[in-house]
Amino acid sequence: AAAAATLLCALHLRGASGAASPGAANTVESSEPGASWDGPCTISRDPTERSWERPFIVRAGASDDFRARTDVAALREAHGAAVVTLSSANTFSYGRRRATLAEYLDSLADPGLAAAWALADGTAERGAADALFYWFGEHDVAWAALLERYDTAPLLAALPPPGARGEHGVREPILSFGAGAHLSGVPFHQHGPGFSETLHGAKRWLFFDGAPPRWMPNATAAHWL
Repeated sequence: AAAAATLLCALHLRGASGAASPGAANTVESSEPGASWDGPCTISRDPTERSWERPFIVRAGASDDFRARTDVAALREAHGAAVVTLSSANTFSYGRRRATLAEYLDSLADPGLAAAWALADGTAERGAADALFYWFGEHDVAWAALLERYDTAPLLAALPPPGARGEHGVREPILSFGAGAHLSGVPFHQHGPGFSETLHGAKRWLFFDGAPPRWMPNATAAHWL
């Protein structure tokens, strides 16, 4: 039998006070960005211990200008007519839908949406993750001007030097961006080096060294919690 995966870190990131969707349920008490730990965390936060051989945590955040340009009202005014690609919330995210950003933001105000995210366990009775959609990534050139305003210099300055074999040398990151409803989120997945920041609202991150226990590919992360 395969060994059980270990929870490396349970991280709770807060953005600026305010909603990531029009619903009041997404507001957070704190008015300042920050981080807290919901459970054990063995991932180092010590800048002197950063290495590409293991996960590490850095603190480098967006400017106030970028936060202002990405709240719901600003996004709707500046980009409401832009077409965005929505991904299904099952683990492999096969499903895709297209909608204008204004249509997507309007859909987040559905009072039953949070319950749908919390209940979806892949069954006919409670719903499935592949029937729920979120916006993250797959941007076209229409978003280039906004993403160029995100200053990556503080992040790049915090990274360790390349590893012993030269892997993971410092390079300009490719940015992705999105917004979601209360209790929404991307499914469990794995990938190479990356960074994430919560600009508005709050978001939990769980880091495992393997497949998480009780993992079901067509259940939402909110149901798993």
